[in-house]
Amino acid sequence: MQFTNPYGATAISPDGRYVVFGAASTSGSTPSLWLRPLDSLGAQQLAGTEGGNFPFWSPDSKSIGFVASGKLKRVDIAGGAPLVLCDAAQGATGVGGTWNRDGVILFGSMDGLYRVPASGGTPTVLTRVDASRQETEHGYPQFLPDGKHFLYYIQSENPNTQGVYVSSLDRTRQPMQIVRTDAKVIYAPPVAGRPGYLLWLREQTLMAQIFDAGKLRLEGDPSQVAEEIAMNSGLRRPAFWTSDAGLLLYRSGPATVKSKMLWKSRDGKRVEQVGPEDYYGSLDLSSDGKRVVLNRGGGASSYDLWVFEFGRSVMTRVTFDGRGNADPVWSPDGRQIAFVSWRTGVPQLYRKDASGEGKDEQLTEEPRLRVASDWSPDGRFLLFYHQGNSKLDFDLSALPLDGVRKPLLVAQMPGANYDGARFSPDGKWIAYESYESGRIEIYIRPFTGAQSSPVGKWQVSSQGGVMPRWRGDGKELFYVSGTGGGPTAKMMAAGVHASAAGMQTDTPHELFPVSFPAAVLSPHDISADGQRFLVLEAAAGGPTVAPLTVVLNWQAGLKK
Repeated sequence: MQFTNPYGATAISPDGRYVVFGAASTSGSTPSLWLRPLDSLGAQQLAGTEGGNFPFWSPDSKSIGFVASGKLKRVDIAGGAPLVLCDAAQGATGVGGTWNRDGVILFGSMDGLYRVPASGGTPTVLTRVDASRQETEHGYPQFLPDGKHFLYYIQSENPNTQGVYVSSLDRTRQPMQIVRTDAKVIYAPPVAGRPGYLLWLREQTLMAQIFDAGKLRLEGDPSQVAEEIAMNSGLRRPAFWTSDAGLLLYRSGPATVKSKMLWKSRDGKRVEQVGPEDYYGSLDLSSDGKRVVLNRGGGASSYDLWVFEFGRSVMTRVTFDGRGNADPVWSPDGRQIAFVSWRTGVPQLYRKDASGEGKDEQLTEEPRLRVASDWSPDGRFLLFYHQGNSKLDFDLSALPLDGVRKPLLVAQMPGANYDGARFSPDGKWIAYESYESGRIEIYIRPFTGAQSSPVGKWQVSSQGGVMPRWRGDGKELFYVSGTGGGPTAKMMAAGVHASAAGMQTDTPHELFPVSFPAAVLSPHDISADGQRFLVLEAAAGGPTVAPLTVVLNWQAGLKK
């Protein structure tokens, strides 16, 4: 079994009896939701939840809300087909949902919080993102015990605005800030004579502070509950959850897995290790193959870009602010590096001289996430994924780097992942991954550098695929089978043949097994001749997914 989205696709039932989580039974199979009773060693797949993500529970612990295929759905854990509640494209549930005893569901989006009946219907806007306060998203709502007041998180580029607020169903225009933070907060209600608490992260330490849900105020001082809470650094999803019954569930471990960087041959044999073991992220080889750029750092968001020169075994730092600089790509001449940075609160595209000299140039200023993917061979375009109509949709566009920087839409992909898209060496084709069929597959489509690029696409993979890479002559395409670096993932290769009639591809064949660290968007690259593979692997057999810890009566050690 391969866990999927271990930071967002997990939830513990209010009665503390069950955990729901996302997983794929085998590499290449469609992920779905699984149910694990805490008094059992086995888990069962919830029928009809294929593609399900971001689960949340009904207050009676009998049903689960989740998102799949752009729809908000619910499923009873006793069995039966899921019920479609509404179209989630109007507001993504990728930033959480909550369900009260009156049958009201709230879910977050980049527009604000939405409200929909638990029986289904048309969602209505409950709160609206306020651009004047530099707000970019409302999410992680949680009803308080009265079922009317609720907590929710406001993401903002202004650190004074960003944080968790309290509001009510009938008075949403006057929210009150409770905690200034850059990630979610959870309310744990009173249990066994102990007061209710708010839990949130301070760096990677889980803190708890008494919260009076009637008076809507914090009391006393915060106390430390647990250390090294795992975090999806990019999307700021801390991995902790609570139940009304007094259970605490969290994933522990560093924000990233310590990795080693290896050269492997085409048959998967280890050639050599390069550089020291460290907390590495996405990597990209320069066009001449002499350097690799990658993000490096061990904190939840404190990572920067570094360039490693193979010939001299020298690692040089390129960015210096430690504010979430990641997912780098080289310019074709090797003089510049484009990357994504979280420094303003919303990930935007930047570029900088590869020597590290000079200032970082911001290329985009939009309210939604952007992720750099590739630089065109002629240096004119930067290929990037960006959020579409919902947080779950990632469209693919090309940003002109000269003149008016108006992005050209390449492909709209509901439910798409964003682990990679690559220009062919001649710049006439783009290989990319998309979830449009219900499973992530690799496709190729033409690119002319115009808004009206030729229509057409050709599917390369057939059993799932991510992270496409071209051989230097454009006659072979490599990708990773399934949904990434699970225990049965393979490096695959397929011959490609371009002509005036379009693109023909050979049947993909397996090269060697791969196992990448979790939550790394681009953990490998390929030499121009297609004979050597630079890969990241977890160091010293370390885990690729942080383990889950369940704590009973976690409040017992806290001061009342």
